[in-house]
Amino acid sequence: MKTRWILFLALATMFAFQSCEEDLLDITEEFYYSSEFEVSTTDTVIIVAEVIDMAEQSELIDKYKDKIETIEITEVKYWLTAFDGDDDQEIIEATINVAKDDGTDEELIATIVNKNLSELQGEENLQQLEVQQAGVNMMANLVKNEPYKFMLRYNTACNKGPMEFTIKFQFKIKMVANPL
Repeated sequence: MKTRWILFLALATMFAFQSCEEDLLDITEEFYYSSEFEVSTTDTVIIVAEVIDMAEQSELIDKYKDKIETIEITEVKYWLTAFDGDDDQEIIEATINVAKDDGTDEELIATIVNKNLSELQGEENLQQLEVQQAGVNMMANLVKNEPYKFMLRYNTACNKGPMEFTIKFQFKIKMVANPL
C-alpha cells in the first residue's frame, strides 16, 4: 500500500513539474500596432477601410503564429497626424470598427463624439479611447488565429466639410506564446 502512494506521489509530482516547465517557457510580449486613415472629401461624412495582415505587420505575430496562446488588446489611443481645416471643425461622431478581412461580422471597437479636430493634432494630443469589449476581443481573436488578418473601418461625420485630416489609431497588444 505504501508503495502505491509513493508511486502515485511520484507520478503526480512529475506531471505537475512538466506543466510548470511548459508554462515557464511562455513568452509574454507587449507591442504596438498603429493604423492611419486619410480622410479627404468635400462631404461631411466618410467611411475608410483597410485590411491588415498582422503576420506582415508584426515580426512577433509572424514568428509565433500557431504558437500564440493569447492575444489581448490592452489599450487603444488616437490622434491626428495631419489636419487642414477650420479651427471650429469637429467630429460630431466617429467610430472605429473591426471585421473579418472580407468585411463580415463587424464589431464596434470605440466611438469618438464631439471632438475639435485642431485640438487632436500631434502625438502630444493623443486620446485614450473607451473600448467596447466585444470589439477588442474580436480583433484579438483575428490577430491570434490564421490567417492573422482583419479589416479596420473608420466612419466619421463632421460638422462641416471639406474634411482633410489623417487620424492614427494605436493599439497596445499583449501576446503570450509558447515556443514548444
